[in-house]
Amino acid sequence: MGIVETWVREKPIRTFLARLSQRRAEAAAAYIAASSAAAASDGDSSIPQLSSIANSVVSRCSRILGIATEKLQQSFENDFPDNCKEQNTYSRELLEYCCHKALHEVTTRPDYLADKNLRRLMFDMMMAWESPGAQDEFLVNNSTACNSLEIEDEDEGSIFYANSTRLAVQVDDKKTVGLSAFARIAPSCQIIADLVTVHNLFDALTCSSGGWLHFLVYDKYLKSLDSQHDLDDDLGEIKKFMLSRKGAGGCGPLIAVYAMFDSLISTKRSNNVSFLIHRELQSVKGIMQSPLSSGFKLEAGECILAIEGDRPIHPVLQHIGISAWPGRLVLTTHALYFQSIRVGYGDKIVKYDLAADSNQVIKRDLTGPLGVRLFDKAVMYKSSTLTEPIYFDFPELGGPSRRDYWLAITREVLQVNRFIRKFNLGDVQRAEALSKAILGILRYSAVKEAFHVAPSHFKTTLTFSLAEKLPKGDMVLEALYKNYFQLLESSLSHLEIDESTVDKLSRTHSVPFSLYALSRMGLLLKRKDEIEKEISFCAVCFGVTKSLEAALEESICYSERIESARATVDQVKVEGVDANLALMQELLFPFIQVAKLIYSLSQWEDPLKSLLFLAFMLYTIQRGIVGYMMPFGFLVFAVVMLWHKYIGGGKLLEVVEVKPPPGKNAVEQILTLQEAISKLEDSLQAANIALLKFRAVLFASVPKATEVVAGILIAAAMFLVFVPSRHLLLMVVLEMYTREMPLRKQNTEKFRRRIREWWARIPAAPVQMIRPNENKKKR
Repeated sequence: MGIVETWVREKPIRTFLARLSQRRAEAAAAYIAASSAAAASDGDSSIPQLSSIANSVVSRCSRILGIATEKLQQSFENDFPDNCKEQNTYSRELLEYCCHKALHEVTTRPDYLADKNLRRLMFDMMMAWESPGAQDEFLVNNSTACNSLEIEDEDEGSIFYANSTRLAVQVDDKKTVGLSAFARIAPSCQIIADLVTVHNLFDALTCSSGGWLHFLVYDKYLKSLDSQHDLDDDLGEIKKFMLSRKGAGGCGPLIAVYAMFDSLISTKRSNNVSFLIHRELQSVKGIMQSPLSSGFKLEAGECILAIEGDRPIHPVLQHIGISAWPGRLVLTTHALYFQSIRVGYGDKIVKYDLAADSNQVIKRDLTGPLGVRLFDKAVMYKSSTLTEPIYFDFPELGGPSRRDYWLAITREVLQVNRFIRKFNLGDVQRAEALSKAILGILRYSAVKEAFHVAPSHFKTTLTFSLAEKLPKGDMVLEALYKNYFQLLESSLSHLEIDESTVDKLSRTHSVPFSLYALSRMGLLLKRKDEIEKEISFCAVCFGVTKSLEAALEESICYSERIESARATVDQVKVEGVDANLALMQELLFPFIQVAKLIYSLSQWEDPLKSLLFLAFMLYTIQRGIVGYMMPFGFLVFAVVMLWHKYIGGGKLLEVVEVKPPPGKNAVEQILTLQEAISKLEDSLQAANIALLKFRAVLFASVPKATEVVAGILIAAAMFLVFVPSRHLLLMVVLEMYTREMPLRKQNTEKFRRRIREWWARIPAAPVQMIRPNENKKKR
């Protein structure tokens, strides 16, 4: 093991990452150079309708495709003759045509993200999209200088790499791109952005630069994405090292470590272990403790997305009741696995199936020792198959970043499986949905690791979680299903589209599926022949995304309104029970005044007014006007609203002025709270006593009282049957309103007294509280 430690110390894994990235960059440069040489015979010439930066981009696209710019322009005009007539959009449509074809060609290589020249080209595509025409030349002249900008940040200690988000704001603002350009170009590569979450991804990347994307930030994001799927090459390098040292003498433990690494590589090829296991490559100890080496088996098509709890400094605790056990937590595309470590019991793996339809709930929660709720660093999992909730605790010294990350990606897996069940997706469709979720988790992890961005409620970069949170998100999911997943089950012969249109789309805005993007990275959720069979539908999908874009636009518009409304809600929140009561009294002031007026009339303080009001109520009841009172109230409110909208002049809403109650110290607030709790307890006791007395009367524990109550109920039933409802309402109003009349007041008090005395003579039904068995062994 000493040899292993020496190797890790002398050649850490980050060295492999840097060296492999350099090799991929050299290979990519050679690829583009070969393409350029192949196209050199055709020659390059600028297009008059395009700006200089757009011509530069089109020229580089033509070299990648091996087609001259004149032929590329001619191909666009043949495919889209209608777009050529629009001079205002011709340059932008031509630029998009070239960019999409070039990106579709380049992204066939699994290592395209490692190519620094390609990253520069993609950013230039966005810049050219913002100023594609020759009339924008004065803007382009200020930004073309950025083509020669070379950022050397391969050194992990470079300030440009460590603080790119801070330095980005110091870059010339003319070397930036906006949301429209990013949203138009970036989704062409499924691994970089998704059409549903592209706006949120742009907000996350530009949160420190005022809504404009700098190349430093964009380049760092792509490098973070590239580092997420280097597992194959890294394990290959480790395996070579182990093979070279295998023949050395006295290396018994080293052979065992080699066998474990060989098992890791073979397991990844057979079981499709996800690229996010790169976290475990940060130390050899983390790899040695991986659950994949402990008999951990996956189902067909199941991928590991994240592993937590292998390192002693970052444990995961599972809380069930008051007991807690440390262990290892594994998230796959189908389930959560917890491998507990129990002394004397061995390792036990428990599966929580996220793909099952069992009313599952995952949310953040508090936890602590012996069931005490102290620390907000846990995830609560609950389903109908469990007798009690399960809590996964992620203890750490800082904030709950680990918990928030696991909560987000676990919810994404839960939501994508709900999406699969809702639309009853087939095998290929299911693989496509899972691939979309995997790429979303990859982007989420890259943004988190590179920029430490915590998205707000509607700003997540996870596709299915965002659709669940967005208003009208069900419409987004339905449009997503119709635009992408329905086409997977069809064939081109069954589609209502002619071959010329399909061929035209395939040569233009071809966007690969997520499943295809993963297959290019070497991660196969389906057999390769099944994936290639469905590739032809990629072109069709791009042509029918208008409904998805419309649903997204409407949903985002609603979410912006909700965010604005939430901001106003946060501003008007008042702390303290007394302050909230004062605010409520001020808001309900008109209704409180009306209630006080009616109460004063019912007390007959002014007999003349009370008599007139009684006559008015009896008249409205007799004439049948009571049934129109509620519609009349609704009409009054509607008239007031419309008057304020159209005639009120659009005046700003007046601020509600509230006189706060006298301030109370902490002791007074505690006493007030204690008094309120005591009143609530008294009210609950009175309600329970009334129910128990009614139970005693119901089951004839007091025979005389039962006879009286039964006779009253029979008389009331006959009265309700034979007396019209209008006359009943008249009698009820007359009885309640005239109780406090001078003529009836004395009799009313005597009647109430007799009722209280009669009620006091009725005993309550017996109650026995059964305590749980204290000797029962606690779990």
